Amino acid sequence: MKLSDYHQHYVERSDEQIVRRVASKRLEIKEALQQSGFVSKNNPVRVAILGCADKRFVSAYKELFEEALKTDVNLTVFDLTIDHLEGAAGVVQQDITKPLIGGPFDITFAHIVLKFIKPELHLSVFQNAYDVLSDGGLAVFIQGKEELQSDSPEENTYLPETYKYERNDIHPVNLTTIRQYLKENSIKFLEFNQVHKNIEPVDIEAHQLLLMK
Repeated sequence: MKLSDYHQHYVERSDEQIVRRVASKRLEIKEALQQSGFVSKNNPVRVAILGCADKRFVSAYKELFEEALKTDVNLTVFDLTIDHLEGAAGVVQQDITKPLIGGPFDITFAHIVLKFIKPELHLSVFQNAYDVLSDGGLAVFIQGKEELQSDSPEENTYLPETYKYERNDIHPVNLTTIRQYLKENSIKFLEFNQVHKNIEPVDIEAHQLLLMK
């Protein structure tokens, strides 16, 4: 099956480029665990990745979470299409806007995935990532700051015309809508921004939204 342009773009990335991206993920995972105070009594810890751009990230995620948690990790990767992940372990074809199978998980982790999903389905992804958690579990959502949208002009940083990687199906993530939904459903959360310097050719500013069960 022919890969999407996005996935083909990742296939063509060098191992060096992937290593730099993994370095950013290491910082993000470490910060998410520290900020949330996450502690799991399970061994192995069950981690679900919601969307994965390249099969080289699959083994990297397992290593990064084991490094950060200092214990064994059982990793499952969910993605709508899986041809680009052929050969990687623990991959399951799953629409993450639908209830997730195989739970409970101690951690669900969604990295730069919401922008590929229609805004009217974003809340379903949050709810699904939360519902499949075990007690004390953690759902991690990471977006690039430029992908965010808010009803607050000071916080509205989304660039609809310039930030599309030459695609026409990139969607903004509305923080106002998400915060309101989480509060109305009594889902405990915290959020923060994180800047990665001297890793990628340009500094990356990411936004983390953590849901705690």
